[in-house]
Amino acid sequence: HDIHDALPLPTGLGILAKMTSMLALLAIVFLLATAAGMLTQLANGYTVLRPEVYFWYLIVPGILGFGFLSMLAICVHTLVNNKYLGYFVFILIVVLNAFAWPALDVESRLVRMNSDSGLRYSDLSRFGPYVKGFAFFKAYWWAFGGILLFVSFLFRVRGRETGAKWRMRIARWRLSQRWKVALPLVLLWAGLGAWGYYNTKVLNTYTTSDQGEELRVRYEKEFKRFDGIPQPHFTAVDYDIALYPEERRMEYTAQVTTRNVDAVSIDSLHLLLPDDVDLEIDLPGGELVLNDDDLDYRIYRLDPPLAPGAELPITVRGSYAAKGFEHRISFIQLVNNGSFFNNTDLVPGIGYNAGAELSDRNDRRKHDLPPKERMTPLSEDPALRQHTYLMANSDWVDVRTHISTAGDQIAVAPGSLRKQWTEDGRNHFEYALDHPSQNFYSFLSARYEVAREQWTPPGGGAPVDVEVYYHHEHGVNVPRMIASMKQALAYYTQHFGPYRHRQVRILEFPRYFSFAQAFPGTMPYSESIGFITDLSAESDIDMVFYVVAHEMGHQWWAHQVIGADIQGGTLLSESMSQYSALMVMEQEYGRAHMRKFLKLENDKYMRARGSETQRELPLLRVENQG
Repeated sequence: HDIHDALPLPTGLGILAKMTSMLALLAIVFLLATAAGMLTQLANGYTVLRPEVYFWYLIVPGILGFGFLSMLAICVHTLVNNKYLGYFVFILIVVLNAFAWPALDVESRLVRMNSDSGLRYSDLSRFGPYVKGFAFFKAYWWAFGGILLFVSFLFRVRGRETGAKWRMRIARWRLSQRWKVALPLVLLWAGLGAWGYYNTKVLNTYTTSDQGEELRVRYEKEFKRFDGIPQPHFTAVDYDIALYPEERRMEYTAQVTTRNVDAVSIDSLHLLLPDDVDLEIDLPGGELVLNDDDLDYRIYRLDPPLAPGAELPITVRGSYAAKGFEHRISFIQLVNNGSFFNNTDLVPGIGYNAGAELSDRNDRRKHDLPPKERMTPLSEDPALRQHTYLMANSDWVDVRTHISTAGDQIAVAPGSLRKQWTEDGRNHFEYALDHPSQNFYSFLSARYEVAREQWTPPGGGAPVDVEVYYHHEHGVNVPRMIASMKQALAYYTQHFGPYRHRQVRILEFPRYFSFAQAFPGTMPYSESIGFITDLSAESDIDMVFYVVAHEMGHQWWAHQVIGADIQGGTLLSESMSQYSALMVMEQEYGRAHMRKFLKLENDKYMRARGSETQRELPLLRVENQG
C-alpha cells in the first residue's frame, strides 16, 4: 500500500477502478446466468430464445441494483477503513433499510434506498407502464451513488495517516479542489428527488399500508350503519367507451338504469366510487349531501323519494389518463396492448360494501372493531337470500356497449358483436347481451389473433361460435382450449341444460395477473397460466384443458344458478364447476389418469388446510372459493 499510495496517480482513479471492476464482475455473472438459462431452455426443447428479454429483465436490473450496492459498499469501507468492521456496517445498513422503514410506515421510494417501482414483463405489452418509474428511480439512486463515490474520494486514505482529524482535513482540501464535480452531482440528485416527489405525491398519489388500514377502519365505523338499507338495483347499463391504449388513457359514459325492488320508498342513494378513475355523476332529482373523497363514498338525497317499482337513471361520465410515473403502478388494467378491466372499475357500486372492511381478527381487535364472520352464517331467513355473493344491489342486467380502440386492436365487450367499423383510423365495435346476465363482466382490447370454430348442439339448434383471442406468439395451446370448450359445451348441455349465449370466448390478457375468470360468454385467461404452459409431456396433467373446463362450468354454475351471499353460497358455483370440470376431464383422459389429478388436488387441499386461520367448515357451509 505504501508504494501504491506514493505513485503519482489521481486519488479518484482508485475509486473508479474499484467501481469499474465491480460492474465488470456483475456483467460477467449475469451474462453467465443468461447463458445458463438459455442452455436450460434448449435442453428442455424450447427454442424461441429471447436474448432481449434476458438483457432488459435480468442483466440491466441486476447490474443497476447491485451496482448501487457496490457504490454503497465502497463508501462504507472507505469511511470505516477496516475490512471486517466495514462488512458489518454495510450489512447493518442493508438490513436496516429493509426492515426499519416498513416499521416506521415509510414507503417512499425516494427514501427507501435502492428501491424502485418494479419491472414486469409480458409478451403482450412488453414492459408497458413499468419503464418510466423503474428508469427514474434507478437514475435517482445512481445519482446518490455518485455522491457516495465522491464521498469515498474525499476520505480515501493515502499513506499511513489514518486519524480522523487528518482525514477530515484532507477531505476539506480535496473538496475545495473538486467542488465543481460535487455540485452537479448534488444538484442532479436533488433535482431528480424534486421531480420524483412531484410525480409520486403531487401529480399522482399513493396510500401507505397503515394509511390504507386506517381508511378501512374509518369506512366501517362511519358507514356501517348504512349496511342493508334499501337501495335501488342495477337493471341495465349502456356504455360508450373510448380507449387510447398507447397513451394509457380512456374516456367513457355509462347510462345506468336502476329500480327500487323493495316495498318501501328510498330517500337516499349511497355510492362507492371506483378508485382510479375521475367521475362525474348526473342524478336527476338527487342532491349530493355527503362526498367523502378519501373513502370515495357519496350519499345523494332523492327528492322525491324513489317509489317501489320506480326507475332511477344515473349518468356516469368517467376518464383515466396516466400521468408521469407513480410510486406503484395504478390501474394496470389499462396498458398499451392487453387492456382488461371490469364493470366495477368504471361504475360505482350501490350501497355499503362489507367486503371493504378489515377481515383479519388481530387487525380488527387492534382497532376496537367487533368480530367479523368471513361470510354470513347459513340461514333460512329470506332476507339473507335476496342477493347473490357477486353483487348485493343488482339483478340480472341488460348491457349494451359501444367501444372504440386503436386501429390495430380488437376490443371485446359482453355479448354478441352487433356491428364493427373503422373511423378516423380507430376500430369501433358494438356489443349487446343476448339476454339479461349477472352484473359482472369485463372489457378487453389487444392486438389479437383469433381462432374460430363452431359447435352445434345435439339435435340441432343455433350454432355457438367458439373463439380464442390470443397473442400471435401464443397459439400452441389454442387447439386444446377449443377442444375443452367444445367438450364442455357437449357435456354441460346434455346434463345441465342449454348454453345461453351465441358465443363462447377465451381472451388472453397480460401476466400482470395470474388467473382465469368467467364472465357471461367470455372468459379472460392470463398468458402466464395457459397460453405459455408446456404440455409436451404426455404424462403431465393438462391444466389448460382443466382450467378451461372449470371456467366453462361457471356459464351454468354462477351465470345461471348462483347461491346467496351466505355460507354455502359458493358450493353452487365453485364446487359444482369443479365437479363439472372433473367429469369433462374424465371423458377426455379416462378414470385412471384422473387419479393423478385428484392426488394433486388433494395435496393442494391439505396444504391449504394447514394454513387455515379460523376453522374448517363442512361443504354445506363452505366460505368463499378456498
